[in-house]
Amino acid sequence: MGFSIQHLYRNSVALLCVTFVVVLTPSLAAFSYLEKRASAMQLLTTQAQMIASMMGNEDALSDVSSDALLVQMDSNPAYVLACAYDAAGNITASRLGTSIHKRDDQKLSCKALRADRGSIHYATARSPIISHKLPQPIGELLLVAKPSAPFADVLRWSFISALLGLVLALFCWLLGLRLQHSLIKPLRQIASTAQRVSLYKDYSLRVVPGVLDVVPNEIQALTDSFNAMLKEIEDRDSRLSRKSAELDKSRVAAEAANQAKSQFLANVSHELRTPLNAIIGFSTMLHNQQFGPIGDPKYAEYAQDIHDSGRHLLDVINDILDLTRAETGKLSVTFASVSLAKVIEKALRIVAGNAHQRKIDIYTDLPEKLPKIIADPVRLVQILLNLLSNAIKFSPEGSKVVVRARAEVARLGVHYFTITIEDKGIGMSEADIRKAFSTFNQADAGLNRKYEGAGLGLPLTKRLVDLHHGKIKIESKEGEGTTVTVRLTSDPALLD
Repeated sequence: MGFSIQHLYRNSVALLCVTFVVVLTPSLAAFSYLEKRASAMQLLTTQAQMIASMMGNEDALSDVSSDALLVQMDSNPAYVLACAYDAAGNITASRLGTSIHKRDDQKLSCKALRADRGSIHYATARSPIISHKLPQPIGELLLVAKPSAPFADVLRWSFISALLGLVLALFCWLLGLRLQHSLIKPLRQIASTAQRVSLYKDYSLRVVPGVLDVVPNEIQALTDSFNAMLKEIEDRDSRLSRKSAELDKSRVAAEAANQAKSQFLANVSHELRTPLNAIIGFSTMLHNQQFGPIGDPKYAEYAQDIHDSGRHLLDVINDILDLTRAETGKLSVTFASVSLAKVIEKALRIVAGNAHQRKIDIYTDLPEKLPKIIADPVRLVQILLNLLSNAIKFSPEGSKVVVRARAEVARLGVHYFTITIEDKGIGMSEADIRKAFSTFNQADAGLNRKYEGAGLGLPLTKRLVDLHHGKIKIESKEGEGTTVTVRLTSDPALLD
């Protein structure tokens, strides 16, 4: 919860003034009362000693002489009662002061005060009456005075404290004006500038204090630092804008170059497919000796080599065309409900010859009842062929390849299929795995590489898996083999 410095200062000043008045008033009143009481006691004691001394000069205490001496107490404005006692405690004289109210006559008496040793309302002074002729005191003088009422002191000091509180409030108000001008105003300028920068994203704004404004060094340092930060952000934003513009130009140029490359590959592929089809067709006719024997059997063998090479080139060209369509967003899939087991069986039949030639056994691990999958059957076969071809190609002779498939329990009609192809081939390093889905990349790279291929199988497979709303993952270690896992989503909504 936020608060304003100005409001905090005002509340603090008000609380300070109230506390000042509340604490100072009773303190000063109590001090004044105690001081006056002490002064009255001192004066009363002095008068008692003086009158007692005068009474001691008499030969004996008498009512007339004692009463005449007690008249001197009229000079004390606080004087309430004076009593003279003889040695036996009998009252020889008494005088009631003029300052006492009539209703107090019943409360005050020389007999009662003889036993009373003090009161909070009255100041009492006792002095023995000593005669120079006798060793023992001949009596006792008791004087009672009433200091000024504490309530009057409280009123007087309340007025004085209130006046001092007003002076303090005025001083704090003037100080607050000074603080507002030198402290709060610059802080508000900084806060206002920060809000405008945040709202309008305009980093050219600056905190500009007034020409005649005098601010503390700390506030000036804060202002300078804030302006320097805005300048740095403005410069950085300007550099980022220039870099962004350059990157946009580079991106447009790269996209144009990639589009030109894709178009070039598509055009070249189309141009190559026509003569390749003729080469494959005529090589098949020569190998089959369709128009009669060709003589030496070597010619038939050469014709078969020409046919196989042509088929290999045609497969590469078809992969290039598919990859080009995928990069340009023209590669599409047609979803249908198909049996995954039959799709895997079809892919295995296609690669069976190559696997037999390399003496590689292919094992399948499929559940007895595998639900149908919503996918493009042609593209799904292409995904399996690419992965199986790689597994066979990079596996040593006499090894095995395992194909597994699993389906998770349906949730709202949606199944999740996992297809795993595992081999015991050359494997891949961490760096090779990171580059596996890059175009024209191959684990066995270099001029003296052992395995054929253009490095288009995995990139194309990943794009086909993406079109099926799935994911593909590679786990491999060099020299220990590779496991490729494809996870596909089978959603009936894709059929709509």
